[in-house]
Amino acid sequence: SDGDYWVRFSFRELNAICYHDASQSLDTIYSIDTTRTDVQTQKGIRVGQTRAQVEKTYPDARNRPFWGYTGDYLWWSRNESAMGASIVFWFDDDRVVKIELVHYFK
Repeated sequence: SDGDYWVRFSFRELNAICYHDASQSLDTIYSIDTTRTDVQTQKGIRVGQTRAQVEKTYPDARNRPFWGYTGDYLWWSRNESAMGASIVFWFDDDRVVKIELVHYFK
C-alpha cells in the first residue's frame, strides 16, 4: 500500500531484507543471508561446507524450484509449501557460498 517499501540492512557480510508497512509503522524481516564462515545453522552447517554435508545434515533438503529462485541451491523447510521459514543453501563448485533464511508470509 501507499508508503510501504523494502529496505536492506548490511553489516559485515550479514544482510537483512525487511518490508516496511507504513499503515502500522512496522518493519518485518523477510530474509537474512550471510557469506560469513563463522555463522552456522542450528544443525551446524556453515559457508564452506560441501553439498554432501548439507544433504547428510538436512536429508529433506529439496533441489526443486523455490519461489522463482535461479542458480545452484538446495532449500529446506518444515513443510512442502515453503510457507513460513525456509533455509536456502547456495553453492558454487558443490560448496556452500551463502546461507539464506527466508520467511514467506502466510
